[in-house]
Amino acid sequence: MKLERVVSIDVAIIMKDRIPLYSEALGGRDWSGNVVENFNLPINLMFGTYFTIIQGTAVDAIAEL
Repeated sequence: MKLERVVSIDVAIIMKDRIPLYSEALGGRDWSGNVVENFNLPINLMFGTYFTIIQGTAVDAIAEL
């Protein structure tokens, strides 16, 4: 049996697009010079396993199983 891992999130826009004045031309930094780690995910969390991100509620995530 394969165990599915699904998580829900309110807004599934990748993190770098949610940060004001993010610039790859400045080496992936924000407006104040802070480095922004870009994993092309809507939230920058480090997990030791693969999972699917669903935009919506927990009920929406369960429906995807």
